[in-house]
Amino acid sequence: MARIEQLFQQPHDGVTGVNTGYDDLNKKTAGLQPSDLIIVAARPSMGKTTFAMNLVENAAMLQDKPVLIFSLEMPSEQIMMRSLASLSRVDQTKIRTGQLDDEDWARISGTMGILLEKRNIYIDDSSGLTPTEVRSRARRIAREHGGIGLIMIDYLQLMRVPALSDNRTLGNCRNLPLAESTGERTERAGGGAVPVEPFSGTTCRQTPGQLRPA
Repeated sequence: MARIEQLFQQPHDGVTGVNTGYDDLNKKTAGLQPSDLIIVAARPSMGKTTFAMNLVENAAMLQDKPVLIFSLEMPSEQIMMRSLASLSRVDQTKIRTGQLDDEDWARISGTMGILLEKRNIYIDDSSGLTPTEVRSRARRIAREHGGIGLIMIDYLQLMRVPALSDNRTLGNCRNLPLAESTGERTERAGGGAVPVEPFSGTTCRQTPGQLRPA
């Protein structure tokens, strides 16, 4: 009842959680809700990480939410280059190759200035983390920076499972009840309930002629 009363008194446009930046998704979810565990699954190379970073950018840049990213596959430098390209509206290939004109530099410099001012995107690119390690690191970040608004894990199958005899990853063990609900939702991230977004690849075969993202 206390939560319902809080939502009733809180001014909003139907979004009571973290705004995703996608109107249709917001209508379905009312935003990413505290303590939610939301799995986004798709085949390889279908845009999971791009979608994840869009959610992160909306939360961090437009809503000033502290965001924690566990990137178990992609190094933090590559994550930030992707984000910089997206936020500055500069082609990612131009950034990777350094073939930038004056307008590109102006956009990138402006975006970097905003990122450095906010300093609210935290990236842990350690490989092979366990659910317990994810929980512990999330709690530490929350404690050091006054809370977390959103946690994103990319991607779920690369988490290790010490409970198995050969310490396999989640991708090899049918997710072991989703690694105990992904570290019990990272134990509410240090005392404050936050949405947790693990991203997962699927192993289904692609059917001939099936559409792929452009």
